[in-house]
Amino acid sequence: MFLILQKKMKLIFILLLVLIAPAFLLFGIVNLVIGKSGKKTVGSVYGKKVTTVDYAQSASAVRSTLFLQYADRYEEAMKFFNIEELTWRRILLAAFCELNGITASLKEVREFIQNLPVFRDEGGGSNLYKYDEIVLRRLNSPINQFEDMMRQTLVNEKAVGMVARSTMVFDTDVREYFREQNEQAMVEYLAFR
Repeated sequence: MFLILQKKMKLIFILLLVLIAPAFLLFGIVNLVIGKSGKKTVGSVYGKKVTTVDYAQSASAVRSTLFLQYADRYEEAMKFFNIEELTWRRILLAAFCELNGITASLKEVREFIQNLPVFRDEGGGSNLYKYDEIVLRRLNSPINQFEDMMRQTLVNEKAVGMVARSTMVFDTDVREYFREQNEQAMVEYLAFR
């Protein structure tokens, strides 16, 4: 038996090569196509390209943040939000924070997460079981990814607060804005034949 295999070794090798090579070739082509689709650019912010993967991660973060804010009435609240607009705002804020070096420490992130009402029990204390249940099962996110998402949310809130504190709004501006938003024209007309 062994002598027969030795004599037919070249044929066996060619046969294996014919069977295995297309599988590797197909795997390589599929991987190349999937890799390029993840690199597809959907826009740019401050000259930095935003890929479909970046956009999808930001959209997921927006949905997760909205769930954390409106957990008990999430489905009802989602009707009032434009996820695409909120996603682009998150991407823009993240780029702004990166350019301006705005960061958050681990302690700040921990406190931010612990103070979210959705992770509190009836007594007002932190509930680790509830935390794991919501993050792992409801949001379907690994803990480290969730905490990175919360870090970015906190950093974005810091940036918004920083800009808001440095902005002066005068009464005349508020009145003008209110007038523009609420002024209505009354038109009456007569028709003659």
